Amino acid sequence: MTASKNYYANDELANILLKNGYVESSRDEMIKKGFVSPSKREFVLGRKKIGVNTPWIRFDHSTITEYSLQFIEDEIDENRLQALLAFHKLPTPTRYSIQTSFHPFSIDALLWYFQRALSNDYLHYYSKNRIERLKNAWQQVILN
Repeated sequence: MTASKNYYANDELANILLKNGYVESSRDEMIKKGFVSPSKREFVLGRKKIGVNTPWIRFDHSTITEYSLQFIEDEIDENRLQALLAFHKLPTPTRYSIQTSFHPFSIDALLWYFQRALSNDYLHYYSKNRIERLKNAWQQVILN
């Protein structure tokens, strides 16, 4: 897997998030939270509000933030973005299990994990159901 494109906290990445089932928090909700700048945007997977286990991504000026992966960067390459979005599409128990498998948990560890499952490496470490969930989540991600 080679990265061919980088994404930034802008409308292009926002459109990718929307295509993948994320919902942008309403402006009223952002004002209540103190996010009055138009350069701060928050995207939540499948709902308008962030809950304890709800996957979300925030744009803060030029920074892309996702806290469960300890990801706070100005850009994200195509492979990392696909890993991040695929991870968010997994069921909560699967996400939690993967998260607790790595110390520290990072986007690079997550990408490695997906790469192993997709290339059928280390199959004896993963259940057949987990491999199917990982492959399905990876294939569901829309990047264009």
